[in-house]
Amino acid sequence: CSRRYNLTYMIVRSGVLVLFALCCIIALYLGLADITLPNDKWIHFTMFFLMSGFFYWIVDTKMTVLLRGITFVVCTIIGGVGSEYVQHLISPFRTFDPYDILANVCGSALAILVSDLYRWYKSWNERSTGGDHGEDNGTLLDDIETV
Repeated sequence: CSRRYNLTYMIVRSGVLVLFALCCIIALYLGLADITLPNDKWIHFTMFFLMSGFFYWIVDTKMTVLLRGITFVVCTIIGGVGSEYVQHLISPFRTFDPYDILANVCGSALAILVSDLYRWYKSWNERSTGGDHGEDNGTLLDDIETV
């Protein structure tokens, strides 16, 4: 049983894309700069939570399985794990820390889980109420995509 995806319905939320890009720039600076910050693991967790959450919501699509998989590979595996190895290789100021990877992966995975739960709740709410959500039309993220 193979899945078929309709790739014609994919809308890029430009506001979310800008927020994702800003998070990436901040993370790149924090990852390569010669600075030491308190609560380093919480910063890793928070940055990867934000980046993964924004990445998940960049594209407006109904292909949730594909979206979840791409977000996991790009943000959790490549970003969360790969960035620590690359950072260690290119920045003389940084040392490799496996706990940074753990914080990155946990933040990214939680963002994917929260996003999936929100998407599931939104879908369930639309089905149970017949699509009538009153004033906000059930699209809380539409406010972000006005850029």
